[in-house]
Amino acid sequence: QAAVVAGCAGFRRHHLTVAAVFGLSARRAARCRGTADRRLPSATVMDMSQHVVDVVVVSYNSRSHLAEAVRDLSAVEDFHVVIVDSASTDETVSSVEDLPLSTIALLENRGFGYACNVGARQGDSPFVLFLNPDARISEASVRQLVKTAAADERIAAVAPRIVDGKGALEYSMRRFPRLRTTFAQAFFL
Repeated sequence: QAAVVAGCAGFRRHHLTVAAVFGLSARRAARCRGTADRRLPSATVMDMSQHVVDVVVVSYNSRSHLAEAVRDLSAVEDFHVVIVDSASTDETVSSVEDLPLSTIALLENRGFGYACNVGARQGDSPFVLFLNPDARISEASVRQLVKTAAADERIAAVAPRIVDGKGALEYSMRRFPRLRTTFAQAFFL
């Protein structure tokens, strides 16, 4: 099952994280901003790449999980897997060197968001999946997310149902902030 968030957002492409979220194509984002994106040809975004989705995994000392997270996805012909290693000290990149994927070894750890952006820039697929190195997602689930996101132009992001090893639902979001909890956190109460 996919959770759907409708509306416009400034995403370059459809985004997923696993947690997984698909965001907008550049053409859709340009329409949301009310401007035309002159860098895009008249062809649709789907025509621009041989890959359906770029799978971006940001790793930091993730050697023990990384290969298992990406092995099956890297074998899918129309998925492009990109590993962005944030200056790991455990030889994380060597754990996936036998797999058909791209790796980027950063010289310093500049944070998760920075590494996600580096990885997203490496691909040109209409969808991008941000996958945590300790998460698992099947090809069928990724394709369902793509199908859901592509079904309606108003959809800005989708996310999968996240379950633990026993199949129990894991919540990937926090409650909506309330005034009382905001003050309590601000004043360490």
